[in-house]
Amino acid sequence: MGIFDKLTTTLNNAGESASQKAKTLADLTKEYRRQDELKKQAEELTAEIGRYVIANPPEEPSEELKAMLDKIAETDAQMQSSRARVMTLKGKVVCQSCGNEIACGIKFCNFCGAKVEYPEAEPEAAEPLQPGYFCPSCGSPVMPGEFFCSECGAKLSIPATEENEITTDNEEIK
Repeated sequence: MGIFDKLTTTLNNAGESASQKAKTLADLTKEYRRQDELKKQAEELTAEIGRYVIANPPEEPSEELKAMLDKIAETDAQMQSSRARVMTLKGKVVCQSCGNEIACGIKFCNFCGAKVEYPEAEPEAAEPLQPGYFCPSCGSPVMPGEFFCSECGAKLSIPATEENEITTDNEEIK
């Protein structure tokens, strides 16, 4: 019977060891999750502090803070410009009343019914999305894969691709 007692003791010890390791692993996992949550809270608080400082800059910010605030303002302006270009390319505007995207040219928002006001169009220089992506006849942006200019209807000699510039049938391919 001594061998069976020894085997029982060994199995009991192994079971207790496995149980302790499982408990330790569960505790580690719980602590890692807690650390992740705390890190996320710290990042959210840091972002909140940043938003507060941007909205309420000190009267005399340090040069370093002033440079960061200027960079944020520049980035925001670039984002606004990019959003406007995307909306133009999509043929959409944003309803000033409800904020939904609506088709250009409609008089009333189909989401909230508000009258859509359009600013007076000022002629502005066309800015390329990528080099060579303009209709050579009218200068409007042309998207890759188009065979005709959607603004003036000019037939493009080859569709726009990343490898070539766009030309009309009357112009030499560059």
